[in-house]
Amino acid sequence: VQLKSLRLNFGSNLIYPEGFVRFGFHLQSLVQLTDLSLNFSNNFLDSGAVVKFGEHVGTLAQLTALALDVGGLSGSSLTAFVNEILRIPGLQRLETRDGTFSRSEMEERCRGIAGQS
Repeated sequence: VQLKSLRLNFGSNLIYPEGFVRFGFHLQSLVQLTDLSLNFSNNFLDSGAVVKFGEHVGTLAQLTALALDVGGLSGSSLTAFVNEILRIPGLQRLETRDGTFSRSEMEERCRGIAGQS
């Protein structure tokens, strides 16, 4: 069975950064995944874990849509995460707590932040 779509809600489940990163590592085996929706709000995640999770998800070459709620992710941490997931060639949409972003909007955000450095 080749899983193409996955939607999980882990909100308020006391998940810590190490477990979140490990979950991301295991997601890498779902190579046919095209649509991923994850809710990890109200857990004990830090920005470093979210960026590391992005490194793992960034290997899912078939992914076209990602919806991710990890709570408050902003600034340089959000930019680092977006840079990781932009490695996915077909990714066209990112949905977050702050809105839905097209690939071009994600790329523009990363260029804008890099230009301000």
